[in-house]
This record gives sequence, structure tokens and C-alpha cells, in this order.
Amino acid sequence: MMGLGTTHARLALSGIGFAVLTGCASVSLDQNISRVNDEASAFTEGKLSLARSQDDRDQRAQAAQALLAQPVGQKEAVQLALVNSPSLQALLAQGWAESADAAQGGRIANPIFSFERMVAGDELELGRALAFGLLDVLTLPARYNVATGRIEQSQLRLSSDVVDQVTQVRQAWVRAVAAQQALKYAKQVYESAEAGAELAKRMQGVGNFNRITRAREQAFYADAATRLSTAGHQATASREELVRLLGLDEAQAQALRLPERLPDLPKEPLQPQAVATQASRARLDIRLAQASLDSAAKAQGLNLVTSFTDIELEGRRNTSWDRAEGTRSTARGWEIAVRLPIFDWGGIQRDAMNARTLAAANQLEATVRAAGSSLRESYSAYRTAYDVARHHRDEVVPLRKVISEENQLRYNGMLISVFELLADARDQVSAVSAAIDAQQQFWLADAAMQASVIGRPRAPACPSHPVHPAAATPAIEAKNIIMTSRRDFFKFAGIAGGAVAASSVSRVAMAALPEPVIQTSASTMAPLVPNSGRPYNPVVTLNGWTLPWRMNQGVKEFHLVAEPVVREMAPGMKAHLWATTVRAPAPRSKWSKATACASSSPTACRNTPPSTGMASGCPTAWTAWRV
Repeated sequence: MMGLGTTHARLALSGIGFAVLTGCASVSLDQNISRVNDEASAFTEGKLSLARSQDDRDQRAQAAQALLAQPVGQKEAVQLALVNSPSLQALLAQGWAESADAAQGGRIANPIFSFERMVAGDELELGRALAFGLLDVLTLPARYNVATGRIEQSQLRLSSDVVDQVTQVRQAWVRAVAAQQALKYAKQVYESAEAGAELAKRMQGVGNFNRITRAREQAFYADAATRLSTAGHQATASREELVRLLGLDEAQAQALRLPERLPDLPKEPLQPQAVATQASRARLDIRLAQASLDSAAKAQGLNLVTSFTDIELEGRRNTSWDRAEGTRSTARGWEIAVRLPIFDWGGIQRDAMNARTLAAANQLEATVRAAGSSLRESYSAYRTAYDVARHHRDEVVPLRKVISEENQLRYNGMLISVFELLADARDQVSAVSAAIDAQQQFWLADAAMQASVIGRPRAPACPSHPVHPAAATPAIEAKNIIMTSRRDFFKFAGIAGGAVAASSVSRVAMAALPEPVIQTSASTMAPLVPNSGRPYNPVVTLNGWTLPWRMNQGVKEFHLVAEPVVREMAPGMKAHLWATTVRAPAPRSKWSKATACASSSPTACRNTPPSTGMASGCPTAWTAWRV
């Protein structure tokens, strides 16, 4: 009974020892990913998973294909990165490896079994020994705490890396959409500049433009071509950056479609109180610094013991046979080996651990102090970008719209030329481009502030290239973009182009027109009064006369001849002028709403009733027109 009790006691102690030795820190992939999803799911608005089989990869490919079937917005881009990006998969696998390494530090080394066979004459001796680190067993609870802290640290670091990756995706999406719109906008500016340069060339050919005026239009055309090339490269580079972050292959990259414009500004910006409340909950940077300090402090306490010595326990059992006498004997015992601190007392190791703990403490203090500063800076960038974008939307663009409408009226009244109108359109392009760039900067600042709130502050967003009319990013709706469209430009160009086109009219075509009316006297002529139709009080033209007209299919038809003349402005000073119907200034032509065309040869300009709009491709004029 005594021997049986002793055996049971030994078995119980062995079981307890086995349970203690196996109760070490451990971590699994599912635990690691679950922790990351708990930390960052509110930020990513999605779930992470690591594909470890072909079925998992096939499911992820199907999810990516479904997202690529429609234009990819900012939220969809983040989801696409979560299910498709090999970079995020690598982060998850690397985080798992770091957590496993951290857990390994909390385990003790496996025991060592040794077997020995010795023969001396007729004697045979067999020795068995089992050795393990006794100090490792004694310090197992401390090792477990250190390993747990390092696992926590590796998981927080993985969550931080995921947040950084998602923030990069969001900002890359903003830049890609902006660059895509900039390229489209640059093409429109280039086409308009090309038409303007051609128009200036023809106007110079017929003598209506001097050399410097044409050079200005040609210079703008050359600049537009340069900006178009720059915008094309920027669009390609921004798109490829997004493709890399999303981890798309060639087929997926071809299928990627982005929205045509950036989202509208939110109705109201986030308030400082709301941002502070969100940030105070759990910042990753502060928690990561705190975990580093805790791990260093625990490791320092363990190092105070392990740096001095090490203890190893060994149990032995030796059996001897004497074959000559036919006897057998067994020897049992144990052995303790202690490392003596004679040459190295571990002072350098302890100094190193003290330095690491001190560094971790100061890093925590620096992180806590910088957290509020970085958050204030991020919010300032966010709020400033919002205010600037809203100012452009509510103030600058509407004012430019008023200027555009007034210039359109002045142009219709023949008070400014087509090129003055185009110059104003170029000013509008600059204003709209500034508004668009401000909106782009707002969305970049918004992504940076979201990262700062969760504890991963980023540097304030800056334009990746200088802002100019052709390379700026359109981001407001077409109805709000106050500029001359390409169609309007060609409509405007039709006036001056008509002067060039009419120079090629044949004499046969000219013969179909009546002879122009010519006035040789400079005195004031009596106004013309129609002999039929509604009565009206005609305008008297001082030192001039009113151009006659004829009725043709229910409309007034005026006939003008534009030709070069020489006028003596003062004794000995002569001026070369263009005059119509051999008069300078030209006669007054009157209508309620009319279209006008001019050339260096006789041509017709027909009055169009208000209800019929435009005729012959000429723009509508509301006042008297002179050539």
C-alpha cells in the first residue's frame, strides 16, 4: 500500500508538472485576424481574412470581380483592397508570424534526453539522463506575461499597418479620380486652344489680327499641349498607383472603372468635440506605445534573474551488468548544473534592458504629447480645406458666373470681341480649377484625419503637382462650371471664321446679291421710315445714316461691303481703315433681334425673328452692329 501511494503521488506530480509546462502563451491565426478586425473594422468598414487554400482564393477573386463590375467608389476601393490586395495578405501573414514568435518566447525549451552505453571487459553499463532548464520552469509565469505583452504589441502593430494601408488606398483613389478628370478637362482646353490658334491664324491672314495677337493665341495653344501631356502622365501614374495598392492583375486593371468626379462636399463639417470624442476612445499609437513599455518593463524584471546565472536540472538512471559474475545493479540520482557568474555578471544585459525600458517610457510620453498636437493639425487641415472648398463653391464660382453672363451680354452687344470672351473664359478656367483642387485637398485631408482619429496620423496632404488650368481636377457638376464650352467656342469662332470663309465666295455667287447702298456725304441723314408694318419712332444717327434694307421672306436683309479705305485724320496724317459701304464709321443697322455676318466682299446679313433663334450659324445680337 505504501508503494502504491508513492506511485500515485508521483503520477499526480507528473501531471501537475505537465500541465504547468504546457500552459504557455499561444496564439492562432484566427485569434490574430479576429483581433485586427475588432480594432480596425470601424475604420475599414470591412473584414479581413487570410486566404490559405485555393477555394479561399477563388472566393476572393469572385468578390473582386463583383466589385469591379461597377464604377469603384472610395468605399468600394477599400473593400476591393481587403479582398484582393496581396500586400494586405502579406501583412496578415507577417503579423501572424510576429505573434507566433512572441508566443514562442513564453515557452520553455524542450527537455534533453541522453542515452549512454559503456563496455569495459565483462562489464556493461547503460546510462539514461533527462535534463531541462530549471530556471526556465521557475520563471515560467514571468515569461508568460512577457510573451502575452509582446503578442498584444504585435497585434496592435498589425492593426496600425492595416490602417495605414487603407488610408493609402483612400488617398490614392482621390488622386486617381482627380487626375482622370484633369485629363478630360485638359483635352477640352487643348481642343479649344487649337481652334483659337487656327482662328487667329486665319484672322491674321485677312489682316484682322496683328502678329502679337496671333502669337498670344498660339502661345496658349502651345501651353495647352504641354499641360495635356502632363495631365496624361499624371492620370496614368495616379491610376497605376491605385492599381498597385488594390493588387489588381492585368485583366482586373483593364476592368477598373472610376467615377467621373469626386463626391460633393458634406453639408456640414465634423465638429471638434465629435472628433475629440472619437479620438479619446482608443488610439492605436498610444496603446502601441503603452504595450511596448509594459513589455519592456516585464522583460526587465525577468532579465534581473536570467542575466546572473542559469540552472539546469538533470535526472539520471544508470544500469550495470557484470557478465562474469552474472550480477546487475542500478543507480539513480539527479544533477544540478549552475552557471557561475565569474567572468560576466550580466551588467551589460541589465543596462541594455534599463535603456530599452527608459526609451519605451519616453516614447510613450512623446506619443501622448504628440497625439493631441497631430489631431489638432489634422483637424485644422480638414477644416481649412473644407472652408476653402466651400468658399470657392459658394462665392468664387458664383461671382465668375456673374462675370461670364455679363461678358456674354457685352459680346452679344458687340462691345467685346470673341477673343476677349475667350480670355475671360481662360480666367474662369483658373477659378474653377482652384475650386476643384480645393475639393480634392478636402477629401485628402478627410482621409488623413480619419487615420489621425484612430491613432495613425499622416502628414497633411499637399498637391502632387502644380495647379494650373489644364491639369487641375474638375470636381463640381457641369452645371456649376462657368466656362465657355467647346460648342460655344465654335459658335463664337463662327463670326470671325465667316469673314475668312466669305473671302472664297465666287463672283457668280456675288452676282446674286443686289448692289450695296453707298453714302458719300458725312452729314446727318434723315432716318428711314418703313412704308408698311407696325409704326415706330426711328433713331437718328448723328453725322451718319441708317443702312437701308429689303424684306426677304419676312425678314429684314441688310447688305454691307467691307473694304480697306484711307482716311486723312489730320493734315498730313492718313489712316488705313476697314470700312463698310465706303463709310467710316459704318452706318447704323437696326433690328430687334438679328444675326450679323461680315466679310471683305458683299454678303447678306439677315434679320431673324426672336422666335426662330439663330440663322446661318451666326450668334444672336441685340443691338446695332458695326463692322
